[in-house]
Amino acid sequence: MSIDMIVKTLLGLSLALMLLAVLVYLDSWKLVDFSRILQMLVIGGLLATGARVINGAAMSLTHLELPTYGRYIAPCIEESLKAAVLVYLFLRNRIGFMVDAAIIGFTIGAGFGVVENLYYLQGFSQASLGVWLSRGFGTAVMHGGATAIFGVIAQSLTERHTRFHPALYLPGLLIAVVAHGVFNSLTDLPTIATAGALVVLLLTLLLVFAKSEHKIHT
Repeated sequence: MSIDMIVKTLLGLSLALMLLAVLVYLDSWKLVDFSRILQMLVIGGLLATGARVINGAAMSLTHLELPTYGRYIAPCIEESLKAAVLVYLFLRNRIGFMVDAAIIGFTIGAGFGVVENLYYLQGFSQASLGVWLSRGFGTAVMHGGATAIFGVIAQSLTERHTRFHPALYLPGLLIAVVAHGVFNSLTDLPTIATAGALVVLLLTLLLVFAKSEHKIHT
């Protein structure tokens, strides 16, 4: 393997995982243990594999061009798959606080984005380092951020309800899908897309950590 390919692989795999490590470090209560994080990363990766198969079949059925499909259909499929894992965890009472939902959501999305980047590397190995910087610190972070935002909104809306109300999960899913679609619409402006994903994610997580830390302490 050439040095160029090694660098691209590291960019595609490591940046989102580095941000995940920072989030776990910032969580002073450490309510999400390391084994759970590894489990969610693996699940996210498996979802990316499943999404690849589903997207391939859906593109064949819809006959849409890739940009149109990526803007409108792929976000619905991919965010629904990732959100389904969080919904299951909510129903099993495995998520108690907002910061848990944010970290677990980001972890699932990061695993999804990392594996998606591996598939992308196979098909577009000649892409420039700039593209891989965008893929690693943009697309993977977007996947993590969108799922984290879904988790935060879902936790906020469902924490006072003991019964399953599907409608309470729809606002978070809609926001995640729209954010994903907007990101995919900016493929010609990867720097802006990456910067936007980072700013939205970081502002959201800062607010979540501040609110959740106060609530846990109380």
